[in-house]
Amino acid sequence: MEAVYFLLILVVVIVSYAYCNKVIGKKEYVMCVEAGPVGEADAQFLKSHSFYDWHRTVRGTDGKVLDTSRMLRVVVEGGCMEPRGIMSGDQLLVRRIDPRKDLREQIKHNDILLIYLEDTGISKIRIFDCYNDDDTLVTYRYEGRERRDSSRPHSMKSVVGVVKYKV
Repeated sequence: MEAVYFLLILVVVIVSYAYCNKVIGKKEYVMCVEAGPVGEADAQFLKSHSFYDWHRTVRGTDGKVLDTSRMLRVVVEGGCMEPRGIMSGDQLLVRRIDPRKDLREQIKHNDILLIYLEDTGISKIRIFDCYNDDDTLVTYRYEGRERRDSSRPHSMKSVVGVVKYKV
């Protein structure tokens, strides 16, 4: 009889553990992104400021739980988005770009984009303005309250996602 009780308790513990890991205890990667200029924000600096954190349930303005399965969670390093209400240390949810769809259908003027620069290994956020004739993107950031165009246009393939929510 003791063996039956032991087995029953063991099953309850295993089921509880599985439930907690799947629903409650899920950790997710929070990538640090540059919102600069941030002098020391090279790829190693950003990686060292990235971390794992417990998954957060996020609700929209209507109170409904948002499906975050196609989103990335990032933490901002730098203050170039302060005029848009994004401060250094804020966490954002970024909707990933669908590679099967045309980028022009997924981004619009004034969207805040998550951009990955392959040559430096840096991820950054910038505001989308328009397309150049060669299909590169004109983006900008702020320095104080002044608009500062990005030092170079970004390629369409460098766009990782669009900032959708502040966590």
